[in-house]
Amino acid sequence: MKLKSLIFSLLSKKKAEAGEEEGGNCEESDEVFKNDLISRKKLCVVINIDNTLLDSLRGRDYAWEDHDYLSESGVQRSVRQGIFYASPELDRNIKLRPYIRTFLEKLTLDYDIVLYSRVSPQYLDIMTDVLDRDSVYRKAGCLTSVYEDDDIGKKHLHPILKNREVVCILDCRESGWEKYADNLIKIDPYCYFVTKARANNNLNLHLPKSWIQLKGDECEEGGELYRVLRVLSVAHIFFFKPDSSHDIRQVIHNLKSQNKLYKYRTL
Repeated sequence: MKLKSLIFSLLSKKKAEAGEEEGGNCEESDEVFKNDLISRKKLCVVINIDNTLLDSLRGRDYAWEDHDYLSESGVQRSVRQGIFYASPELDRNIKLRPYIRTFLEKLTLDYDIVLYSRVSPQYLDIMTDVLDRDSVYRKAGCLTSVYEDDDIGKKHLHPILKNREVVCILDCRESGWEKYADNLIKIDPYCYFVTKARANNNLNLHLPKSWIQLKGDECEEGGELYRVLRVLSVAHIFFFKPDSSHDIRQVIHNLKSQNKLYKYRTL
């Protein structure tokens, strides 16, 4: 079953369960969702796209360094590489994280991907189009997007996240995921643009410098997406071992306890 159709059926089921006062435990995992994944030897990963797979900047948030960068020829190279986009609808510039194309291509072999954002439905639709050019992964049924306008896991993501034994979460933030901490794999934030907030160092001393300020960018191979892809690949292998507990939370715990989540980081 394609991922989008499967999630739609889960949402419909959740609504039906919500209408029953004592109609079973809505926190129990959904066997159809779980069995469908396992039958295809796959897991599911929920990815908060912002500062994880991309960075974006609204026109009103430009710092002077952002203006200078956008007026330089360097941005044209990123456009030709297909990793820099301008969205007039959102009044945003979008910079994809290096290695993103290979990351998605290889990740979809082992995982169904749920892209997630809380910015707006229009924002998520446009970012999904940028990430999945020509709808390759959506047509294949292995990628979809879910907008959550409430607390994380309370609404649209809930039917997915209650299948915790087969779902990973990829985010650069821990906040909001307290209930799902055992499923979380952290990634360093991708901050490409400067923004007015970051430029105001008097108020934001805790913010790291952006890649524009550093006049560079992450590596393709050896950067964060490269590391996380290898971690997720290892987690997938361990999950499907015959002697495995077949619970991704235990796999992630074991990787953390062995300090292997950052094993593939290039210094």
